[in-house]
Amino acid sequence: GRRSSFELLTSSSVGGGGEDADVPVHYMSPEQTGRSGTADVDFRSDLYSLGCTLYALSTGHPPFMGEKKDKKVSFISTDGGGGYLGNNDNDDEILRITHAHLAQSVPNANEANSSVPLLLSRIISRLMAKAPNARYQTAFGLRSDLVLCLQSLTNPYISPDIPLALRDNVAAPHMNSFLYGREDELALLERSLRSSISPYNDDYDEDTAEEEGDTRALIFIAGPSGSGKTALANQALSNRSSKNRSPSSSPSSLSSLMSSSASASSFHFIHSYGKFEAGFTSPYSAILVCVRSLLLQVSAKVPDINIWKGDLLSTCGASARLLLNLWPESSWINANTPVLEDLPVHESRVRFEMFIQSLLQFLARSHTLALLLDDVQWAGIESLDLVRTLHDARIDRLIIIMTYRDDEVGDEIPVNQEDTSLSAPLRVLRKLRNMTSSSSSSSSSDAITVPSSTAITVKLHPLSTNDVCSMITDTLHCGSDQALALAQVVQHKTGGNAFFVGRMMRELYRCGMLTFNWELMRWSFDLKDIQSMEFTDNVVQMIGQGLHSALPSTQTLVCVCACIGSSFNKDMLDLLTSVFMTLWQTSMSSSSSSVEDYLGHKDKDDSDGSINQGITFDIISALNAAVEEGYFMTQDSHNFRFTHDRVRQAALALKSQEWLSKAHYGIAESLIDKSHKISNDGDDVSNNKQDGRRKSVTFHKDVRSSSSSSSSSSSSSSSSLSTADEEIHFDIAQHLNDVGPLLHADDFAGKNGYDLLFRYNRIAGLFAKNKGAFSSALSYFSAACDCIHACPSMWSSDYTVTFEASLAYAECLFLTGAREEADKAFEELEKKAQSKIDKASVVMVQLTSLTSVNRYDKALSLGLQCAGLLGCSIPAQITPELIMQTVDDVDKLFDEEDRFIPSSEMTDPEQHILTQLLTSLGSIAYFVDKSMFVLICGTIATRTMQYG
Repeated sequence: GRRSSFELLTSSSVGGGGEDADVPVHYMSPEQTGRSGTADVDFRSDLYSLGCTLYALSTGHPPFMGEKKDKKVSFISTDGGGGYLGNNDNDDEILRITHAHLAQSVPNANEANSSVPLLLSRIISRLMAKAPNARYQTAFGLRSDLVLCLQSLTNPYISPDIPLALRDNVAAPHMNSFLYGREDELALLERSLRSSISPYNDDYDEDTAEEEGDTRALIFIAGPSGSGKTALANQALSNRSSKNRSPSSSPSSLSSLMSSSASASSFHFIHSYGKFEAGFTSPYSAILVCVRSLLLQVSAKVPDINIWKGDLLSTCGASARLLLNLWPESSWINANTPVLEDLPVHESRVRFEMFIQSLLQFLARSHTLALLLDDVQWAGIESLDLVRTLHDARIDRLIIIMTYRDDEVGDEIPVNQEDTSLSAPLRVLRKLRNMTSSSSSSSSSDAITVPSSTAITVKLHPLSTNDVCSMITDTLHCGSDQALALAQVVQHKTGGNAFFVGRMMRELYRCGMLTFNWELMRWSFDLKDIQSMEFTDNVVQMIGQGLHSALPSTQTLVCVCACIGSSFNKDMLDLLTSVFMTLWQTSMSSSSSSVEDYLGHKDKDDSDGSINQGITFDIISALNAAVEEGYFMTQDSHNFRFTHDRVRQAALALKSQEWLSKAHYGIAESLIDKSHKISNDGDDVSNNKQDGRRKSVTFHKDVRSSSSSSSSSSSSSSSSLSTADEEIHFDIAQHLNDVGPLLHADDFAGKNGYDLLFRYNRIAGLFAKNKGAFSSALSYFSAACDCIHACPSMWSSDYTVTFEASLAYAECLFLTGAREEADKAFEELEKKAQSKIDKASVVMVQLTSLTSVNRYDKALSLGLQCAGLLGCSIPAQITPELIMQTVDDVDKLFDEEDRFIPSSEMTDPEQHILTQLLTSLGSIAYFVDKSMFVLICGTIATRTMQYG
């Protein structure tokens, strides 16, 4: 049935109206523009739009005028702010109206129309407050004031100046976004951000800049899970963004807004958010998300996008094709950039790091950039090395903020003491953190570390009882005396953990221990009952209890999204519609509850039971419910993320391993389907009516032949892979790996499970290896080799690709420091090699690995042995006579002109790889034995003239 107006007002709108869900610019709240610095868009945004509607009904026009009343805003929604597109006919009008919503004072309705009652005008103005916390917080509070306003028309004793929102505290407890107990830490962060502002900004102070030094910053925020690290960083960044906007002036046109002066004051500071996730091995994931967001934000604000794109390609140079994985529309990149050159693994890694560095330098020419990297304790060693490279590059106006859980990094260990129990990435993180000094701020607590140069550390401690008291006072709209007793209990039971405090307040309300007294019009609670309450120390269990009692549709959505990751968007939800439906129907069939219980309502007109026919999973309703219950938070109208890792963890713990495996398998199938359609390789799977197992086998049936090349070089084999498909292949491999042993069951992929695992882990490994992310690549190649061990027949059925994956696995073992395991893998691979060329390929990889760790003697010895295998014996001991003989042989070949054909090419594959081997040996011999170097160069020249 239809939702009532009251339901619409009290729900958390997430734009569920399909294509028409966009709010017209005249009625759009500040936070919906993406430029207000407020990450959350909740039901109070609807109340703002209602205020605009009431204003238009009262005056005959919207509060902020434009030429066309029905124009909708086009904007790029990003973490930390949207950027306006410059391709609409009415961009000037859109920007002026949007700026008015953000910065101009709310007009009074009774000034525009004197017949509007003053009390009604005040109600409308409160609805249209810029800050969500300053508006009505509930539909009940608004209704009470509207009823009072109606009564005032006939009752002269009701003053138009009476206080508003006296009954605006009747809904479920709503925790506002204010940071309690973090004033000192917030001040330090803001000071560090201020020191990195460009001289082009209006609030730049030259004396302050000289005093504070660098226009770059490396900031660490440390604390246990739930202490508010991300919220603190977001608040500081939002405050910085809000200061970029002029509160009084409105842009007269798009061109003036895009001019240098306007850009400096309005768009100079931009920031982005990326999160590392436990168990996800996609290399550089959070950094790439941040860079992509910054790239899109900057591109959306340039006056001439074509000129800007040309400058971007020029800056990236030969590495421009790496943009394919960052830019959603990549056709213009393919048409204007050369194919990436094949490079050795370490050089490929350097190229990628230099590409990211040059890209950020390009963006920082006109903007101060801030990257917020969340949960870096889960970052790979390559990601942390890249952060260090970017900081050492001294990119002006680049701010990197990293949050981490100090109890997982070993912050209690002295700086000069190494903890061998920590993983390699965590040891790198400790070294990065130790770039900060240990001196304490004189103006704040010992939780704050003052920068020795451009790096600072902010450490968060538990909230005090007074902090919790302030939080409860604002939440329950009560006096501090009433809140203090409850705050003492809550602080004791939660340990002052900010996230736990919020969850406990929700739990008290859910359990009926916190209720609203309608007679006294205030919140009430029984302190003795709360004191005796067994509040579990395991917050995951507590959240799980609340999720268990949620509607199955909401529960299904939350648990499937937990399998996706910490964040997701509406496109992903649309892609997984069939997955939601299948798992939801499974829950329905296994439960005795009625269909109406699952739908959350019962249609009174459904007397014939037709509601049971053709039931579909309502994603929007479930999504709204999940936001209302505090499981998800809205980044904008399109993107969502879990409110905390503990919520996602609780969702995963709620379901059985078999259920989670089905979810991961469904996600992987959907992504494979999407990848198949993108690449246009294969049959039209949209018409494929076969079962899931057969469908999985059909997808990318030619992926091996399309992604593999000559087995003579493991580094070149990945060059034919499409860079634009990187991200989706990482996701596919991850979800297939998460399915676990059930992947090989008949209900899943059956006997083709190993084929799927091998195929996508191999491709993901090649992508990661090309970026120099060797530890990530190792995890993928390890999974691929596990499939080879489980199915030895792969060596005979698909030898080339199997050999390539095994060789890449051995190489990554060596490059990540597992020397003994790598030597065993190389030895085993030499036994499997079916030709001299393949054996030489193994040696070539070994040479690259050995030289990367400066083991030149062993590399030279191994290479000479391999050269002898290919028919080119070079003695270990070089005499002057042998060198002179080699020089004479070369001279004779040059004299015999008919023996030398400049246009000829080497066609013998054994001679081709031998020449490659000798070239590598020459580079090694130069550092070990100059006589050997001369002999090898002569040998190369001789064989080139003989064989081409």
